[in-house]
Amino acid sequence: MTDDLASGIQPQGTSLRQLLEGLNPHDHLCLIYESPQERIAVAVPFLAIGLKRGEKCTYIVDTTTADEIRSHLKEEGVDVAAAERTGQLSILHESKAYTRGGFFDPDAMVAFLVEEMEKALAQGYPALRVTGEMSWVLRNLPGSEKLLEYEAKLNRDFFPRYPALAICQYDRWKFDAEIIKGVVMTHPLLIRGNRVYQNFHYVPPEDYLGGKLAEAEVQHWLNNLEREQRTQTELRQSEERYRVLTENSPLGVLVVVPGFRIVYANPAMTEITGYSVAELLSLPPEKVQALVHPQDRAMVWGRFQQRLAGEDVPPHYEFCGIRKDGKVRWLEMYATRIEYNGAPAVLAAMLDVTQRKRLEKALQDSETRYRRLFEAALDGILILDGDSGEIIDANPFLSYRLGYNLEELQGKHLWELGFIEDVEKSKATLEELKRKGYVRYEHLPLRTKEGRRIDAEFVCNEYEAGGRKFFQCNIRDITERKKLEEELRRSEERFRTVLEEVDEGYYETDLRGNFTFVTDAISRQLGYSKEELIGMNYRKYIPEEEWDAVFKAFNGVYRTGQPLKRFSVTNITKDGRRIFVEDTVLVRRDEKGEIVGFRGVSRDVTERKRAEEERKQLELKAQMASRLASVGEMAAGIAHEINN
Repeated sequence: MTDDLASGIQPQGTSLRQLLEGLNPHDHLCLIYESPQERIAVAVPFLAIGLKRGEKCTYIVDTTTADEIRSHLKEEGVDVAAAERTGQLSILHESKAYTRGGFFDPDAMVAFLVEEMEKALAQGYPALRVTGEMSWVLRNLPGSEKLLEYEAKLNRDFFPRYPALAICQYDRWKFDAEIIKGVVMTHPLLIRGNRVYQNFHYVPPEDYLGGKLAEAEVQHWLNNLEREQRTQTELRQSEERYRVLTENSPLGVLVVVPGFRIVYANPAMTEITGYSVAELLSLPPEKVQALVHPQDRAMVWGRFQQRLAGEDVPPHYEFCGIRKDGKVRWLEMYATRIEYNGAPAVLAAMLDVTQRKRLEKALQDSETRYRRLFEAALDGILILDGDSGEIIDANPFLSYRLGYNLEELQGKHLWELGFIEDVEKSKATLEELKRKGYVRYEHLPLRTKEGRRIDAEFVCNEYEAGGRKFFQCNIRDITERKKLEEELRRSEERFRTVLEEVDEGYYETDLRGNFTFVTDAISRQLGYSKEELIGMNYRKYIPEEEWDAVFKAFNGVYRTGQPLKRFSVTNITKDGRRIFVEDTVLVRRDEKGEIVGFRGVSRDVTERKRAEEERKQLELKAQMASRLASVGEMAAGIAHEINN
């Protein structure tokens, strides 16, 4: 089974059918149901999925009749008659499978399944899919007491070796609790309600059948306790890291629940909306809806309602938002459905892209202006004879652009003049023109009489006049446009590169200032690999003259427990460069609430520091110049008084 479904912690909104579709050959499951409807809701789709995938499918009935199963399958859209006719589907009574001969033999039943599996493979089926009603055990037929031995042997002798998958159906209220307990212990996967779980109570067959079941069971209990503790610790650490990253992220993050109420907002949302976090959490529903511009309100909140209902809607889109001060901002949003306090909610991460939109609009306007200029410009025009292809006439603009006068052009073929670099292409163009009556080249390299190379757009059409056929060729110089397009492409590439490279680093240290966790951004910032950074002390990458300041700053965070924001410090990269960073530092606590280290978000502000220093130098120079000018004026005044 795929890992995301097997974990038992499936995404909110994942349907039971999607979970069943995640099952694979070699999966052995038990269904512990509490009503016939719950049983049918699992068993019938399980078979329908297998039939759709071309697998051999078998249903073993006991209390249910074969006709009832056929009816349910038909409701699933299965052509039951065709499936049974081809042999892909078989519905057997348990007396033809589990209790052949009036008794139950685990080894005989395993052999039966192996035989069915080998038949299916020989017939070209990729897998065998089986589900059986286990209520026959309640009749206490001979051998029924070996039920759990059979389930364990399947895990040892059948499922690991063959591409088969099965669901064993057990009624929780009819079977003895000890039997249900054994069923849980002998199935790696368990279906309960509308969820599929990786069963951590499962005992491997070598332990279950080894004669020391109680000892194995105790060991599994102890292992589960340790695993639960590890899971809780990892979950707490993960949640804490996510909280720190979210609180310090430049992306705005919101959680909105039904009724248009905001139950979470990170600090970045205050920059985006103009409201404080407290104000956002207290906004009434109509004010929450008003955060979206009226032109986009139906789309945004309509998708919100659809997403809450579990419908498939686009997770990423842009819309216009309205700030508290009434200003309209373009926002880019990623939204997903989550579970919040046991109910569906929507988690949205958004970024203010107003500046990007302005740049895109400016680029679009610029391109449109240039395009119109080119389209309105004079074209070079050649008139060719429709039969021979010789040049009959040319307009002055072409003569000016290419440097040839009309006399030099008339009576010549295009390839004879030399301004079309590719001679063979020129000849092929004429033949294509005669055949189709139209040719167009978006980019045709030309060379002027002086040897200067230009890029041209070449369009040639056939027309008739006075009973003769002619070709009119329009040649438009697009050299400058090509240059502008290339410059625009480079500009956009530089802009994208800047956006992709702007990031903040996150790190964790122990109380001594040794890295215990770093992100890739920290690795890029300092030039060390993550492996080199783990365990590295701050004195390795911070200059000695700042050690005392760093110690006092972190000690202040330790003593007060209050975060330190925008703490400026110098870093020394692996190659010896000095960079300036601003850190936000917080304490890191263990599960008992004891401070065990620090966590921080680091931003490289080297360029900003350099710009500030350059500005200070310029201001100092301006002040000095002003003072010198004042001294000069004073000296001139004194000299004037002396002379008089």
